[in-house]
Amino acid sequence: MIRRMGGVTLVELLVALGVASVALLAAVQLLGSALRASATVEDLGRVADKGALLRQMLDREVSRAGEVPCGGTTPLYRGEGPADEVIAKRLDPPGLRAEEGGLTWSRYPAESQGVVTGYEALEVAAPEADIELDAPVTEAFGGLPGAVLVGGGRGLFLLEVEEVRGTKGLRLHGVGEGHELPERGVAWVPWWQVEESAEDDDARSVQVHRLRPTDDGGQDRVPTLNLGRGEQSPQPILRGVEALEMGFAECPGADDPAEGPGYPERFRSAKEVDDWLRVCAVRFTARIRAGGERGATKADQIQTVTVPIHGRLP
Repeated sequence: MIRRMGGVTLVELLVALGVASVALLAAVQLLGSALRASATVEDLGRVADKGALLRQMLDREVSRAGEVPCGGTTPLYRGEGPADEVIAKRLDPPGLRAEEGGLTWSRYPAESQGVVTGYEALEVAAPEADIELDAPVTEAFGGLPGAVLVGGGRGLFLLEVEEVRGTKGLRLHGVGEGHELPERGVAWVPWWQVEESAEDDDARSVQVHRLRPTDDGGQDRVPTLNLGRGEQSPQPILRGVEALEMGFAECPGADDPAEGPGYPERFRSAKEVDDWLRVCAVRFTARIRAGGERGATKADQIQTVTVPIHGRLP
């Protein structure tokens, strides 16, 4: 009797190899799909993070356009008579405006807590007023100023400093007849009387900011949003922002202290803006994407951010 040797036939081997190949191909495809899904989820997460950063940056920067302690369109009173101008007209450019595909605005560079101190009016008898600051004069102003702005959001009064009384007291001159100096408010050194430093841009009294998107982000060709402060060249702050569009809403009366701001009108393009001093809100629409020519995916999302301008809304 002939005994059969153990093992597999050629047909059985070919069938096993075929089944294993199909199983391996399915596993590879499943792994590839999982990796692509993971990359897509990761890119969508990056897009969401970029959208949150864009919203925070625009709200922090643009909402303070023209801000001086109480808002860019605060009335400015000097001596007798009604307010003849608003704070924003002291800025260059006044508040904000769209220029060459970007946005330009000006504001005081320091945080308000560092340049403003509160006060309490002790006695007011036009044209003089005695006030007491919340902090010592030399600490609040870095010395004895020749003039100060005092008041609140409804109006700032430009008054001359006659003398210091104690460490926190000031006697001021220039209150007009019929003007009511608020009992409590802020005291601020007029920024247009602060000597500017050509060497230290951060020490300048008024700083111009420029926001501009670029299509070319470098070697990887990723569009970038750039921000420039003062005399500095615009620096990239957020990559992956493209197709940035802006709309501007004007508030009637925002530039007239006697009238006061009304409710915003519809958002319009920069070419349709009648008066930049009345712009009270900006709407940004941007396409934000993750990845690029070197990335595995190009996840993107349309993000709309509406930023109100401090001091210009009713």
